[in-house]
Amino acid sequence: YGNTVAAPVFKKVAQHILYKSKDISGLAFEEGKNDTRAIDTVRIKHSSRKITKDDEVPDLVGLDKMSVNKISEKFGIKFKHIGAGIVSEQKPEAGSPMSKDTVVELFYTAPEYD
Repeated sequence: YGNTVAAPVFKKVAQHILYKSKDISGLAFEEGKNDTRAIDTVRIKHSSRKITKDDEVPDLVGLDKMSVNKISEKFGIKFKHIGAGIVSEQKPEAGSPMSKDTVVELFYTAPEYD
């Protein structure tokens, strides 16, 4: 039963990887070479800093909506969401003074995969 359920999902994932991925050249290995470090390496482009003060706007760039919503619930910050994906820009900027009435506008874009 499992293969009947999993096969269509696997087909879609495999097609996406094979046909819709950006550049998969360079993933092939030379015969006899076993270096998987190039494929298994994870690089973080941006990491959000911790919220340190209650009266400052936190740095939310690089976070997804689910993470932003958790911050909103925990700290009572109001957000206006624009777009989909991960936060690429925010207004006011991180570190700006914040009051209880401050609404932080978050602009989302689709994530980029290397």
